[in-house]
Amino acid sequence: MNRAAIYKLLVFLLFFIFIDFTSSQAHLYPQDNVVTAQITLNGVTSSQFTTQVQNDLRSAINTTVGVPLTSVFIDSYQEINGNLAVNVSVELLNGGLSIEGDGPALLTLPTPVSATLSGPSQLTRTTDPASQSPISIATSGSLSVSVTFSDNSVKSYTSDSRTVFTIISGTSLAYISGTTIYSNSSATGIGSVVVQVSFPGYTSITSTITVTIVKVNTLSMLSYPSPTTGTAKQILYQIHCTGAYQRASTSVIATLSTSQNYDVTSFSSYSSNDTSVISFSSSSSNIQRGVAPGIATITATYQGLSISSIMTVSSSSVYITSVTITTSIGTFQSTSGATQTLSINLGFSDGTSINPISSANWVSVSQLLTFSSNVPSAATVSSSGVVTLVDNYYTAVTVTATSISCNSNPVVQGTVSFNCNLNIASSGDIDLGFSSGLQFPSVAVGSTFTVQVRARSDSILSAFYIVVQFDSTSLLAVDGTCSVQSGWAGSFTCTTNDPVNQVLLIGSNAQSTASGTTIYLASFTLRAQKAGLTPISGIVQGFTLSSGTSLCSASSPCTIRAGAGNILITSSKNLQYITEYSDYMNDLVIQNKIWMENKLIQEKNKINYKEEESIYQIAVINNQNEYEILKEQELEQE
Repeated sequence: MNRAAIYKLLVFLLFFIFIDFTSSQAHLYPQDNVVTAQITLNGVTSSQFTTQVQNDLRSAINTTVGVPLTSVFIDSYQEINGNLAVNVSVELLNGGLSIEGDGPALLTLPTPVSATLSGPSQLTRTTDPASQSPISIATSGSLSVSVTFSDNSVKSYTSDSRTVFTIISGTSLAYISGTTIYSNSSATGIGSVVVQVSFPGYTSITSTITVTIVKVNTLSMLSYPSPTTGTAKQILYQIHCTGAYQRASTSVIATLSTSQNYDVTSFSSYSSNDTSVISFSSSSSNIQRGVAPGIATITATYQGLSISSIMTVSSSSVYITSVTITTSIGTFQSTSGATQTLSINLGFSDGTSINPISSANWVSVSQLLTFSSNVPSAATVSSSGVVTLVDNYYTAVTVTATSISCNSNPVVQGTVSFNCNLNIASSGDIDLGFSSGLQFPSVAVGSTFTVQVRARSDSILSAFYIVVQFDSTSLLAVDGTCSVQSGWAGSFTCTTNDPVNQVLLIGSNAQSTASGTTIYLASFTLRAQKAGLTPISGIVQGFTLSSGTSLCSASSPCTIRAGAGNILITSSKNLQYITEYSDYMNDLVIQNKIWMENKLIQEKNKINYKEEESIYQIAVINNQNEYEILKEQELEQE
């Protein structure tokens, strides 16, 4: 580098470096003082600021002088009349020569525009109930402040040494320590505290907030029916001539000096001045229990504050005005003996209600209601409202709950209707018809319907012989409609109309895997012949497990339990018309023919049963032989 270039650089450094670094702006710097390395410059630390100045100077000098610089150093910087003066030195290394020089740089600083002070909106004293659960108002709170500058930048000044927090109103209610405001526990008043933030000697901007000092002003107490619903009350009555009395739930509300309300029921304690009239199970329970007629004073206490109310227990009775059974059974589908408890809501003459009655465990349901079933053979109901499933039924069963007479007041009722449909209770039994809803929904004369056949086998079922029976004057099987279903894989034989009052179902499979509570074996179709109620039942003459065990046999048949039921056949107007006006005689001939056939069938059945039984026994023997062969093959493979 020649001397002219060096001279040019030195002159530039000494006299011409005057750069406006608006991107490196500082905030609220104390005038005429050197800025220390700890001051944050517009959110940028001093070391970062130095780096930025170095880079800007290097770029400017390189552009001006046209010679690369080895390094740029910040010697010092200070604020002068709102701007930042920076003394810098540079070093240039070229061809083994080291050249140094000094010069000033000027940075323009933004001005503060506004301050924003934040803090708690309300405080309470440490000795006030408002500081306790569930109100939990704080007794102190943090103050924070931010400053917005003319370049729209925002900086936190909460912990800056130049920031001053001052209480300018309500000085007796609170005090400030550091950046925290505290309620004055020795003060007795309430009201507003105005806090101001300022920056004396640096800027005139300020900001204020108002903190309200609050306290619990009052407690209020109301008594509501329990566990009933209704409006607040001061009298507990006898419940429907039972000798038991109503109960009340005590509600306690704390109201602050700002009119804010807080429910402190669960945080209060309770007492009665006469426990022979009204008592509490414990001091923490808010339930008033009517014991006997009289007057008692009830007191609730929350954090040292108390409120009292007079309550009366009356010997007069409120009577039941409505009974609503809320249990929706739909289909009572289970095994015989299964139970279900009814849920019942009661309305009373004073406008209260118990929802459900079981929640009032101090009075017996049987003291209030009686229960009845319109079909006890299908479902019974106990004196406490427990329904027991007994059997299938061809139409919905209705259970009625009736209020017990009380002082000649009107008796009211509630009802619930549901279908009764048995599930199979034990291995070896058969279920017929639908598994949900009515077992056999009613059909009209001339209509057809499908009969599903399901079995329960707790072990693997290898063979079955099922005889479904019905009255052939009312029902006839439709030939060609009998089919095996998804629950059975193996040989299957179905015989219809031989005899006409039966459907015979036979299946066998030595390699069967069928087991479970509901094995869908087969289905067939019946046609309704005559109006009326007619039974469908049957027997199981063979039910053999893969182990060779027979749960049912020809010598020891099993009566179908879950599948036995009735179907209601309704009359058809068209058939009635034909019968009455155009084909009466023909109908008689048909009926007579059926009667004759039935007579013959009775004689034939003995032979048919023996033939079917022989077929079944052969199938069982074949299955057993196949089972033994498979077992031997498995042993050989082992």
